[in-house]
Parts: sequence; C-alpha cells; structure tokens
Amino acid sequence: MEERQEWQQNVTAEWQSRMREVQGSIMVASCFQVFIGATGILGLMLNYIGPLSIAPTITLVSLSLFGPAADFAGVHWGMALL
Repeated sequence: MEERQEWQQNVTAEWQSRMREVQGSIMVASCFQVFIGATGILGLMLNYIGPLSIAPTITLVSLSLFGPAADFAGVHWGMALL
C-alpha cells in the first residue's frame, strides 16, 4: 500500500512539473504577443510577410492536423458536422 502511495506522489509531481512548464510557455507567448501588438512591430513585420509566405505555412499546419481531425470526426460524426 505504501509503495502505491509513493508511486502516486511521483506521478503527481511529474504531472505538476509538466503543467508548470506549459503554463510558463503560454505566459511567455502571451507577453510576446502583447509586446508585438503594443509597439506596432506587427506593421513592420507585415512588410516582409505576405500571402505567399502565409499560405504555405497554413497549408502545412492543416495537413499535419488532418489525421487527428479525421480520427475524432470518425468517432462522433455529429460533432464533425459542426
């Protein structure tokens, strides 16, 4: 019984450390977005980033997500219609 409790504590500690890393990453990314939006750097960046660079990027991301989306849609077709 004691070994199981020790194992559960180790699993909980590992899970909590991973969640802290994800939370920290989200906070840093959001601060970066606020900085870019508040300083107006986005306007300067759009001079160099055009539709010809955005379209392939969106295509590559959507193609990589097609497999998981098809798997989820196959399980519940009603939600897939939304």
